[in-house]
Amino acid sequence: MVDIQHTTQIRVKYADTDAMGVVNNGRYYEYLEAARNELLRAYGIPYRELENHGVMLPLIESGMKYKSPAVYDDIVEIEARCEMVYSPRLTITYKLRVGDKLLGTGTTVHVFTDKKTFRPVRPPKMFVDSFTSERISERNK
Repeated sequence: MVDIQHTTQIRVKYADTDAMGVVNNGRYYEYLEAARNELLRAYGIPYRELENHGVMLPLIESGMKYKSPAVYDDIVEIEARCEMVYSPRLTITYKLRVGDKLLGTGTTVHVFTDKKTFRPVRPPKMFVDSFTSERISERNK
């Protein structure tokens, strides 16, 4: 298995906060989605490329554990991490922080599916090839 990870930063907008002045719990799922997209993009696979190859990656399960709140204007760092898999199922874990403060952890589970039939498929070759040890070493230089 190859460990794949990327960190994304998001500044909290005023519209992300609720009446208590903290980020609304539903917004964290939007942050996870942004981190997931940036993780794929960092390894040379914008989500659109998957769709261009006839594959979608729908969400089938998600969860969050909240530890501390984020507030307006915080810079939230979201570390997205997954292991390269060769099956239709892909699990991504997340850690959300502001500085050294852990805001929470999350998990999303996705299934590679054929764009036309919605049936599970193995990850496309272009996806797998993006996560070879050589490509990861090249990215980390």
